[in-house]
Amino acid sequence: MYGEKRKQDDTFSIISVLEVDLRALCYLGAEIPVSATFLPSTPLFSVDRRGVFCACPACSHTLSRLPFPAILSPRNSSDERPKRAYTMESLLVVVSVHSAAYESWIAAEEVRSRCSEAIIAQDERRAQITNKEMERNAIRRAAVSAENELWKVVAEGEEAMAQVRALNEKIQHRTAIIDRRRNDLEASRELLARGHSELDEKLRPSLQPLLHRELRRRRSLALAAADVYPIQPFPGDPLVYEIAGLRLPNSSYEGCPLDTISIALGHATHLTVLLGRALDVPLRYPLKPMGSRATVRDVSGRWTSPGDEFPLYGQGVDAFRFDYGVLLLNKNVEQIANHLGIFVADLRNTLPNLRAVTDRLKEEADADENTGADDEGRNQRTLVRQNTARRRDTSALPAELSL
Repeated sequence: MYGEKRKQDDTFSIISVLEVDLRALCYLGAEIPVSATFLPSTPLFSVDRRGVFCACPACSHTLSRLPFPAILSPRNSSDERPKRAYTMESLLVVVSVHSAAYESWIAAEEVRSRCSEAIIAQDERRAQITNKEMERNAIRRAAVSAENELWKVVAEGEEAMAQVRALNEKIQHRTAIIDRRRNDLEASRELLARGHSELDEKLRPSLQPLLHRELRRRRSLALAAADVYPIQPFPGDPLVYEIAGLRLPNSSYEGCPLDTISIALGHATHLTVLLGRALDVPLRYPLKPMGSRATVRDVSGRWTSPGDEFPLYGQGVDAFRFDYGVLLLNKNVEQIANHLGIFVADLRNTLPNLRAVTDRLKEEADADENTGADDEGRNQRTLVRQNTARRRDTSALPAELSL
């Protein structure tokens, strides 16, 4: 049967009808052979689970003699007698059995589905239980680690506390030693003060002439040193002084020859050293007089390294180090002036301050000659003042280094 689709109502119309006798079919195989060739009008038939057949036009005149194809025969026996058909009751039994079997199959499928769902749910619960156990194990390990860390911190804290207790014991022991030594020192100071007072009472009458003679000798030595390096006002500028004929401005040397400044500072350094030795004044900043290459050493190390030397000459050196060295020289001059009871108004005036020192020594020498050596009260006051200044110079820390 061949059909053609109609355009009017989308139905198919019969074009031709082909009647085929099953006895005229030829079996080709389970599938169409690849090498087979057929006429264009040869019909092919595919029977379900039986194979592929073709109609053979050459065998149409012998249909009566052809046997029915065995593969298409509903029965293989040669007995063609009619058999009794199934009864309605047996068919209903078969149908009911089939229905019961189908319902059993449906129930089994439902049971199988529920079992699968139960298995999947059980697997999920098992996975959740496994995850919970893993989390619990992780928390347990973290708790054990935290506990170990806590014990470690506790052990470190106990060790630190033991160290603190040991340090406290050492501090208490040393504090007790310091207190005992402080008490010993106070007792020694009291004993020393009593010894000094007793010594002054016993030896003052005999030591007074010697001390007065020593004072006059030190004064004469200082004046001799001042005569070696005379300090005079510079002609034409009374605010500037010269030493041994060399002009030295007051700590500002711009426009001045560096050689002259270095030589003048070397003379001032030498004069300061001689005055300190003659008057028994230990200078806070040791000086090294070497002519035009004099230096000063800072032993305090307040702004520099301890023991660092600073030049008192301006050639080939850093300007800051040169200015700092001049400042230390002026501090030594101020120390000598304070030893004699002279107030220094301006620390930068190197030569004017030295001239004030020499003038004070000359005044005391002239007063001593005019009043005579028997003026014991004045000499005693001078000795007390200088001794007090000497003790203050040797015990005090360096003064503030500022201009």
